[in-house]
Amino acid sequence: MSAMIALQLAFWAPLTGALLIAFNGRHPAVRETLTLSTAILLFASLASLAPAVFDGAHPGLMMAEPLPGLSLQLTVEPLGLLSVPLRSFFYPPRQTWRLRESARLHWPACRPSA
Repeated sequence: MSAMIALQLAFWAPLTGALLIAFNGRHPAVRETLTLSTAILLFASLASLAPAVFDGAHPGLMMAEPLPGLSLQLTVEPLGLLSVPLRSFFYPPRQTWRLRESARLHWPACRPSA
């Protein structure tokens, strides 16, 4: 996967995932599947960017140019590339643990109020 495609995927995956999760709010199984797949997709796209960034490249994504000479551009920096994949790597296990814990909460005193 090229760096530009991976960067676009890393930008659009969380936004698209959030919208799909919001539209499937009444279906917990679909919502959790979308949550886990979005996190895995984000991690995969950022992991494919890592070799290029650690070799010295700074891939960027031009978002908009509202005025001539003034542009909105996202650029990948090495330190940012370390923090975001770590968070997206640990999100699926955390989400899986949360699902197991919520399944264990069958006592009426432990249920959150609706």
